[in-house]
Amino acid sequence: MRFGSGADPSIGQEEQSDEDKPLTEAEKRTPIWQEQLRQLLSRLEDWDRKRERSEMDYFHQKQVLYMGLLDITPTGLARDLVYRSWITSLEERRIENLSRAEWFMHVDHLLQILRDLPIEERARMLEVVINSKNPTLVLYGKLTQLQI
Repeated sequence: MRFGSGADPSIGQEEQSDEDKPLTEAEKRTPIWQEQLRQLLSRLEDWDRKRERSEMDYFHQKQVLYMGLLDITPTGLARDLVYRSWITSLEERRIENLSRAEWFMHVDHLLQILRDLPIEERARMLEVVINSKNPTLVLYGKLTQLQI
């Protein structure tokens, strides 16, 4: 799955292969790309922390991947899927209990992104946070909703 570019900006466009060119918004809206995104999200959700050095290492890696996916996913249903998957990953109480500060750093980052969304998209995604299975996440979602 090719999400974006690893292209060297010093190389002229004519010298770059198609593999190195960033995908356009239109290409990211194709059914093939959208299906590849769904498959990647499924693998990300199924990622087993038991193979990682530590649970916190696993957690941070997963959160960084969600941030990157969000940056390259166009607005719409696909982006909503990324948000929903990211929010679900933050519901994990075990991680919250291991290091509340590290867990909250990622929650706060997500909530800041949600605050900056257009009103309709923000309301829709805050509802997902408020309806999550994690009571602390629910509380932060409600507080964010009140602050806006």
